[in-house]
Amino acid sequence: MFDLGSHLRDQCLHLFGKPLSLRVSIDNQRFQEENEKLADNSFMVMFKYAGGFKVFLHCSLLAPQGPAVARPYTLYGTEGSVIKNGGDPQCQRALQGMPANDPNHGKDDESNWGYLNTAQGSERIETEKGLYHGYFESVARGIHGDSQGTPYPTEEEGAELGAISLGGLLALPIAAYLPDKMGRKKAAMIAMTPLAVAYPLEVLPYHIRDNGHSIDNVATFVALFFNDYVNPIGMASLVWKFYIIYYVELVIQFLII
Repeated sequence: MFDLGSHLRDQCLHLFGKPLSLRVSIDNQRFQEENEKLADNSFMVMFKYAGGFKVFLHCSLLAPQGPAVARPYTLYGTEGSVIKNGGDPQCQRALQGMPANDPNHGKDDESNWGYLNTAQGSERIETEKGLYHGYFESVARGIHGDSQGTPYPTEEEGAELGAISLGGLLALPIAAYLPDKMGRKKAAMIAMTPLAVAYPLEVLPYHIRDNGHSIDNVATFVALFFNDYVNPIGMASLVWKFYIIYYVELVIQFLII
């Protein structure tokens, strides 16, 4: 759930809002010997909304499907259904070297268009054109004071921050309302502790994620040892001059980050 699962949850919150309740099933689909511990590789989540409306999210590392049969989006209603084939074409086209400002960068192939199925028959629905860089343009407008320019409403940003900070899907009912009750700044402070683990795992490629997490843990324990045992000695010996070390560290971090 800390891999692509977080993005599935984000899509659900953005499209349908905060759920009334949810159920989560986490599993390991690989064969394992007795007492052998393997990482979770699949989950199923059900979001329940008012009026009996439900959203099901599925994710598995052991479910490869070709583009011709992949149907990640299916919506059932009282008068019909919508089935969307394929996924977002922008990622693949970016990997192929196509510039983001190319007119065809966010345009979906006709073979991946969705179907609207009703009692009257079935018809094709053209996919809305994607716009990756539009997100960053919206962020820029928001930074320059355009309250309508942010990619998501303020309350939705708070819900996202709260959900991620308290462990994602399992804590969503509490975290979604946390920023509303205690403010976004306090919610952001709470988020720093789990994000120190969740963020490196999110950005590292899957095949080096365990190594990166181990290195991150070692660096954290070294920093904690320094703070607990070296700082008191440095403050006692150098007094205010000891802060020069941290000034230099901040400059290095600024240049690197």
